[in-house]
Amino acid sequence: MKDVSVYDNKSTTMDRYTVVINNDVFTMSTNPLHPQGVNMYCFNLKDEGVEDISHFGKDISHKYLSLPHELFVAICQRVND
Repeated sequence: MKDVSVYDNKSTTMDRYTVVINNDVFTMSTNPLHPQGVNMYCFNLKDEGVEDISHFGKDISHKYLSLPHELFVAICQRVND
Protein backbone atom coordinates (compact mmCIF):
# COMPACT_ATOMS: atom_id res chain seq x y z
CA MET A 1 0.00 0.00 0.00
CA LYS A 2 1.32 3.41 -0.94
CA ASP A 3 1.25 6.43 1.35
CA VAL A 4 -0.30 9.43 -0.42
CA SER A 5 -0.55 13.02 0.83
CA VAL A 6 -1.99 15.98 -1.05
CA TYR A 7 -1.17 19.63 -0.29
CA ASP A 8 -2.87 22.74 -1.67
CA ASN A 9 -0.95 26.02 -1.76
CA LYS A 10 -4.13 27.84 -2.89
CA SER A 11 -2.17 29.89 -5.40
CA THR A 12 -3.16 30.91 -8.87
CA THR A 13 0.00 29.38 -10.32
CA MET A 14 -0.14 26.27 -12.50
CA ASP A 15 1.47 24.05 -9.85
CA ARG A 16 -1.16 24.54 -7.15
CA TYR A 17 -0.99 21.01 -5.71
CA THR A 18 1.91 19.05 -4.27
CA VAL A 19 1.39 15.31 -4.09
CA VAL A 20 3.68 13.06 -2.05
CA ILE A 21 3.57 9.34 -2.86
CA ASN A 22 5.93 7.23 -0.73
CA ASN A 23 8.33 10.20 -0.37
CA ASP A 24 8.25 10.98 -4.12
CA VAL A 25 7.11 14.56 -4.67
CA PHE A 26 5.01 15.59 -7.67
CA THR A 27 3.68 19.01 -8.56
CA MET A 28 0.28 19.13 -10.25
CA SER A 29 -2.20 21.63 -11.58
CA THR A 30 -5.96 21.46 -11.17
CA ASN A 31 -6.15 19.60 -14.48
CA PRO A 32 -2.85 17.70 -14.68
CA LEU A 33 -4.02 15.45 -17.53
CA HIS A 34 -4.59 18.36 -19.92
CA PRO A 35 -1.80 18.93 -22.49
CA GLN A 36 -1.12 22.31 -20.87
CA GLY A 37 -1.51 21.00 -17.33
CA VAL A 38 1.27 20.24 -14.86
CA ASN A 39 2.00 16.69 -13.66
CA MET A 40 5.69 16.53 -12.93
CA TYR A 41 8.01 14.52 -10.71
CA CYS A 42 10.17 16.81 -8.56
CA PHE A 43 12.32 14.81 -6.13
CA ASN A 44 12.36 12.23 -3.34
CA LEU A 45 12.09 13.66 0.17
CA LYS A 46 14.56 11.18 1.69
CA ASP A 47 17.09 11.41 -1.14
CA GLU A 48 17.15 15.19 -0.84
CA GLY A 49 17.06 15.17 2.98
CA VAL A 50 13.93 17.33 3.08
CA GLU A 51 12.17 17.34 6.44
CA ASP A 52 10.30 20.65 6.43
CA ILE A 53 7.39 20.48 4.00
CA SER A 54 5.42 23.38 5.45
CA HIS A 55 5.86 25.31 2.18
CA PHE A 56 3.87 22.63 0.31
CA GLY A 57 0.61 24.17 1.52
CA LYS A 58 -2.35 22.93 3.52
CA ASP A 59 -2.67 19.17 3.90
CA ILE A 60 -5.93 18.21 2.17
CA SER A 61 -5.30 14.47 2.11
CA HIS A 62 -8.53 13.85 4.00
CA LYS A 63 -10.56 15.51 1.20
CA TYR A 64 -9.98 13.07 -1.66
CA LEU A 65 -13.63 13.14 -2.68
CA SER A 66 -13.60 16.92 -3.09
CA LEU A 67 -10.46 17.05 -5.25
CA PRO A 68 -10.91 18.06 -8.88
CA HIS A 69 -11.70 14.86 -10.80
CA GLU A 70 -8.74 15.20 -13.16
CA LEU A 71 -6.37 15.66 -10.22
CA PHE A 72 -7.74 12.56 -8.51
CA VAL A 73 -7.32 10.52 -11.70
CA ALA A 74 -3.73 11.75 -12.15
CA ILE A 75 -2.90 10.81 -8.56
CA CYS A 76 -4.37 7.33 -9.11
CA GLN A 77 -2.25 6.94 -12.25
CA ARG A 78 0.89 7.94 -10.37
CA VAL A 79 0.08 5.53 -7.53
CA ASN A 80 -0.36 2.67 -10.01
CA ASP A 81 2.91 3.40 -11.86
